[in-house]
Amino acid sequence: SLVPSRGLGDVYKRQALERGRPDLGDAFGEEAAALAEVAGETERAAELLLQAARRARRRGALSSAVPMLGRAWSFVNEAEPEWFEIGEALLSVLATTGAVDEALAVGEQMLAAVRPEQRAAVHLAMAQAAAEASRWDAAGEHARAAHGLVEEAPGSLLAARVDAVSAEVAVGQGRFVDAELLARSAMKIADHHQDHGLRAATALVIGRCERGRGEGNPAATFDSVVRIGREHGLPSWQLRGLMERSSLALWEYEPPQGILAAREHALNAGALVVVAHLDNFLAWQAHDRRNTDQIEPAARRCIDLAERLRLPTLRGVATVALAVAAAHDGDSERMDRLLAEADAISGGHADVVALGGVALSLI
Repeated sequence: SLVPSRGLGDVYKRQALERGRPDLGDAFGEEAAALAEVAGETERAAELLLQAARRARRRGALSSAVPMLGRAWSFVNEAEPEWFEIGEALLSVLATTGAVDEALAVGEQMLAAVRPEQRAAVHLAMAQAAAEASRWDAAGEHARAAHGLVEEAPGSLLAARVDAVSAEVAVGQGRFVDAELLARSAMKIADHHQDHGLRAATALVIGRCERGRGEGNPAATFDSVVRIGREHGLPSWQLRGLMERSSLALWEYEPPQGILAAREHALNAGALVVVAHLDNFLAWQAHDRRNTDQIEPAARRCIDLAERLRLPTLRGVATVALAVAAAHDGDSERMDRLLAEADAISGGHADVVALGGVALSLI
C-alpha cells in the first residue's frame, strides 16, 4: 500500500517534529511524547517528557512540570536508570508546588526500590520536601537518615547537601548557631564545586540566621539567593529568596508593592507554599499600615491555601490575623473565638500564642 499505516505515520510525524525542533517547546515535546507512546516507544516518550519538564522548570512553570513528570515516570520501570532520575525530579517539583504529601509518597516508593547507594539521595530529597512545609520533625528524621548514609564521605557534595537541609531544619527550630555553622561549612563546598543550588540553599539559611539574630545584612543575603536563582535557571530558589526578602519588607514597614510582585511571580509559577506565606505577610502588613479592611481578604487566602497544603502553623498565624481584624472592629467575642481556633489549629505554637497578644492589645 502507498498509504502508510497510522502507526508509521505517527512515527514519521514525531521524527519530523524532533528534527524540526531540536529545542522542542513544552507543547511540541508533549505531542512528540504522545506520538512516541502511540508508536510503542515508551522509553523515548519518557525522555521527551523529562526534557519538556526540565524546560518548564527552568522558565518557572513548576506546576506544568508535574503532570509531565508523572507521565514520564509511568512509562519506565524501576529497573531502568531513568526511573530514579524522573522520580527524584517529580519529588522535588511536587514539594515546591505544595503537594508535600504526594512528594513524600513518591519518596517512600523510591526507598522501597532504589539501590543502597541511592538511598541517601532519596532521604535528602524527602527532608527537603518536608522542610518546604515546615514539617521540621519529619525533615530532621530524613536528614539524619541521609547523614548516617554519607558519614563515610565527608566533604562530598552529597554530604554538603545533607548539611544544608540539616541547617534549614535547625534554623526552623530556632537553633541559629547550629544552623549557621552547618550552612557555612556546606557553602565552602558549594563554592568549590560551583554548585549553584547548594549556594542558594546555604545563603538562604544564613540570611534567616541574620534576620533571626538581628545581625549582618539579611536583605543583601536574600537578594543573593534571588540573583543565584535568576542567573542560573533555579526558579524555586529565586522564589524562596523573594519570599524571605518580602519578610523584611513586612518587618521594616515598607509599602506592599514588593510583596505583591513576589506573590504574582510565585502564583504564576505554581509555587503555592510561597503564595500562602506571602498572603500571610500581606495580612499582617495591612495591620501594620492600618489598612484594616485589607487584613481579612489576605488572611482568608492564606488560610485556604494553608489548609489545603497542610501547613498548620501558618494557618494558625493567619487565623490570628483574622482575630486582629475582629479586634480592629471592636468585636471581642469573635476575636476570642478566632484566637482559640488558632491555638487549636497550630497545637499551641509559640509564634501563634505570641501574635495573639497583638489582637488582645487592641481591645
